[in-house]
Amino acid sequence: MQEFSPITKEEIWKKCQENPFVKAFGYYANEDPFIEVNYPLSFHVCKTIEELKQAFMMYDAFRQCFIYKNLIFVNQTVGGGWEAWTLKKFGDELVAFESISMRLIIKEGTHDGLNFEEYIGFLLSVTKEQCENWLLIGNK
Repeated sequence: MQEFSPITKEEIWKKCQENPFVKAFGYYANEDPFIEVNYPLSFHVCKTIEELKQAFMMYDAFRQCFIYKNLIFVNQTVGGGWEAWTLKKFGDELVAFESISMRLIIKEGTHDGLNFEEYIGFLLSVTKEQCENWLLIGNK
C-alpha cells in the first residue's frame, strides 16, 4: 500500500490563492457582490473511493475540498454543481492540472469510456510531468 504525504488545509488554502475562481476576493467578488468570497475552505479526507463518490453526489458548497490519497478536489462552482479544481501532491508540492465535472463523470463516465472509479485510478497514476503537461497528453 502506497503512503502519501499528509495534505494540510493551510497548503491547500495557499494554493487556492493561485486560482482566480477560488482565491479570496477572486472572480466571483467582481461578478456578484452578494457572494461571500471569503467563505472558508471546508476540508474532508475520503478514506475510500466510494466515500469520495458519495461526497461528490451529496455535498455541494463553494470551496468544498475533498482529498483522496494524494488527489485534492476543490469545488469552484457557486450556486450548484461540482466543477472540481483538481490538484495532486508530489512530495511537498501541490500541482494543479485539471477542472473536472465530477457529477457528470459519476453519472455518464468520461468521453473515452472510463467510469468514475477507473478515472480516479487514472488520475492517481499520472506523474508530475504529465500533470504539468496535462493538455499535451490529451488527458490520457
